Amino acid sequence: MDHSRLLTPDIIGIIACTDQYYGLGKNGKIPWRCPKDLSFFKNITNRSILIMGKNTYKEINEIRYGANPLLPNRTSIVVSTTLDHDDIQNACIAFSIDEAFHMALTFAQPEFSNIFFIGGSEIYRQSIKFINRIYLNNIAGDYDCDV
Repeated sequence: MDHSRLLTPDIIGIIACTDQYYGLGKNGKIPWRCPKDLSFFKNITNRSILIMGKNTYKEINEIRYGANPLLPNRTSIVVSTTLDHDDIQNACIAFSIDEAFHMALTFAQPEFSNIFFIGGSEIYRQSIKFINRIYLNNIAGDYDCDV
């Protein structure tokens, strides 16, 4: 692939929300529903490319309504070694974080080039080598997180 023609995104970031003890989740899910955090996420990631793990993809699918796109005005890439294209709707699939990142670079266009890693914990851990920003929201409360 000729990488010389790929856009360089201004933002390659992690976006996450934690409880007061910096917990991210419990049992593979986000244990809170916080409208302010969802609004923050929506505003920051609008017109961006999102990279997420299988559990994050599944959780987003559980809370969306009807036949709406997974995350409107965004391109979604799911990293999984166990899902296949038949398991994914309104998203692309990659088998590694590196493949997902390179896929995101090929999708980048002017005005639609920022890339965000949106979870889960393993995606965050593996994405550190790519990022130039972290957007961290913190909410009050102890949610007894395991991650």
